[in-house]
This record gives sequence, structure tokens and C-alpha cells, in this order.
Amino acid sequence: MSEDKLIKKLHEIMSKSSQSLDDATLLYKKSSYDSSASLAYYAVFHAIQALLLTKGLAFSKHTQVKGAFNKEFIHTGIFPKSFTGIVERLFKDRQIGDYEYSDAKDKHPLERASDLHAEFESIHPFIDGNGRIGRLLLSIFTMKNGYCPVIIPPIRRAEYISALQKTNKRDLNALRTLLLSVVYEEMKSLLKLVESLVK
Repeated sequence: MSEDKLIKKLHEIMSKSSQSLDDATLLYKKSSYDSSASLAYYAVFHAIQALLLTKGLAFSKHTQVKGAFNKEFIHTGIFPKSFTGIVERLFKDRQIGDYEYSDAKDKHPLERASDLHAEFESIHPFIDGNGRIGRLLLSIFTMKNGYCPVIIPPIRRAEYISALQKTNKRDLNALRTLLLSVVYEEMKSLLKLVESLVK
């Protein structure tokens, strides 16, 4: 592809990206969050396609585009590693917005807490301390909903890490089950403590 054709193609792709972002913003202001999330993802998807085209690469499948972006721009240090989490979060939000029909309001508070924890950890926003901050936010959420803080026992740490890794493949059930179990045990211990104090 000649330089002139490349510049023209890049302009077309970035115009599409910009339009998707403008539309996403308008839909967000109208509280149409599912459609907004979908278009926000496509704004980034098109921008990444433009980046890949500068290296002579072009893909149509989402997994190929994301994989090539990580290889060419994340692993090489051109973009920070946190960008991978941001793109994955946008992709998940787009999947939920386009294909899932359940309302978050229908979820049990502990289920919502588990899913929010998984989302936060997938973004990995800080250089260090993501796990500790994520668990702190998780405990704040559970306490606001009338439950005890979530304290992962050392004996269950490997199970927690495994469950968290499964959320990257959209398997949320392992983490939900683990956190429900941990909260249940904590609530039982708290009840025993209160009963011993009352006697």
C-alpha cells in the first residue's frame, strides 16, 4: 500500500473511531448504557486497527486484533500494560451490553460484589497493590450491604487466585461461590462471638 493510500485509510478508520466515540457519549447521556458501552468498545477497536495498519497488519476478528495489539504495542512497551486490562474491560462491557439480558439489579448483593471485584482486578489500574485495594473495595461493598468484610483465609488463597484467573475467561461462578462461602463462614464466626458475649 502506497503512503498516500495508507494515510487515507488511516483517516477513514480514525473517523469511524471518532464517530463511534461521539455516538457512545450521546447514548451515555441518554442513559442508554448498553449501546454506549458497545460503541465505546468499537471506538477503541477501530483505533487499534489503525495502529496495526501502520505496521502492515490487518485483522477482522476481535481476538486477532487484541492479540496483535498486545504483541506489537504492549509487549514492546509502546503502550503501558494497563491498556490490556482497559481493552478487555471494554470488550466485556460490550459483550454484556450486546448479548446479556439480565439486569444487575436482579443480582444478590454478594453476587454483585464478586462480579465488581473481578472487573476491578481485570483492569489492574495500579503498578502495585491492586489485590489489596480490590479486596478493600470488596469489603466496603459487602459491609454497605449489611454483610461482614471479606477476609480470604491463607489456606484458601490458592483457591482465590485460581477463581480470579477463571474470571478472565468469563467464568464468574468460581469466584462467586468462593466469596459466598467466605462471607458465610465469617458471618457464622461473628454470630458465635455475639452469642458468647450475650451469655
